[in-house]
Amino acid sequence: MSGRFGFVLLPPTSVDSLPDNPFTPDFGQQPSRLVGRDALVASLKQGLGAGPRDPRFTSLLLGPRGSGKTVILNHLKNEARASSWIVLSLDATTDGGRPHIR
Repeated sequence: MSGRFGFVLLPPTSVDSLPDNPFTPDFGQQPSRLVGRDALVASLKQGLGAGPRDPRFTSLLLGPRGSGKTVILNHLKNEARASSWIVLSLDATTDGGRPHIR
């Protein structure tokens, strides 16, 4: 084996002065800032603004757990509300308050 491996120990004062990492594996929680999602958010907002004839008006966000799908949706929800849209939040785990259809 020709490679060498090593590590560096930082004193506690150095670690304490590091900036906060914006990534936290708190699924569904809004991070302190969105990083690297500007183009996606801009495209989705343009689609909503353009209306139902725009292909981006209806979008499907796919990705593994923890990849930021809910964070993006929550961000868009907040932006839509700030622009006076009426926002309904539903998910597949609730019945939406409707009686069950049999």
